[in-house]
Amino acid sequence: MRQSRASEIWTAYKREGDKALEPKKHGFQKGTHLLLTPEEQAEIRETIVTRRPEEFGIPGSLWTLKKVCAYVWKRYRKKISDGSVSDYMRRWGLTCQRPVKRARKQNPSRI
Repeated sequence: MRQSRASEIWTAYKREGDKALEPKKHGFQKGTHLLLTPEEQAEIRETIVTRRPEEFGIPGSLWTLKKVCAYVWKRYRKKISDGSVSDYMRRWGLTCQRPVKRARKQNPSRI
């Protein structure tokens, strides 16, 4: 530790006591610096829950992170990463799930 930093810490401790030694939060506050507005988020969540990607010209019948990114680009012209979509989905209470694999001719009543 450099001499001046040690001096700063000692001075802060003398001025504030133990409170000066507590770790401080750094970075952005949670929920700030979001790319999508609350209205856009609500509309995207509703779309994911009630509609299928193929209705918007996106191939496939299940929503994936990449398909949500494609939808956001088509609808709002905003480029968003898979990680950001994952964070939004977690915020919305949604999870990525895969359908259960079953045999095509499986008869549930015989199992």
